[in-house]
Amino acid sequence: MTLGDLIRDYRTKNGISQRKFASLCGIAHSQISYIELGVNPRTGEPVIPTIDSVNAIAKVMGMSVSDILAKVDDFQVDIAGPDKDNLEDQFLSTLNSDDRTGLELFLGMSPEQKKLMINIMKEMKKE
Repeated sequence: MTLGDLIRDYRTKNGISQRKFASLCGIAHSQISYIELGVNPRTGEPVIPTIDSVNAIAKVMGMSVSDILAKVDDFQVDIAGPDKDNLEDQFLSTLNSDDRTGLELFLGMSPEQKKLMINIMKEMKKE
């Protein structure tokens, strides 16, 4: 599932137009359209939303960014966005406390432990 699929499914289930959804997110209608398409039709380039956009989308959908990352396959996001200062703080502010704790634990693991944990999480996601 792509981010565009997730947004489209949410909008369809909730009877919300692209324009209304974009307005709720505080994002341009064209950006939501491009995310749903997966490409910018003018350039043919893949659309890579900023972390701020993903955070706004997540809030409107009643999800966390981590929830979106768990549902979306092969997801790319521009974590720097227009404001590259305090990038770590901006990212951490999008995580709930369990996700933050999990990230901190994961970062403290050896490369072998990380590989094992990734395999465990992949198996858990299948269930």
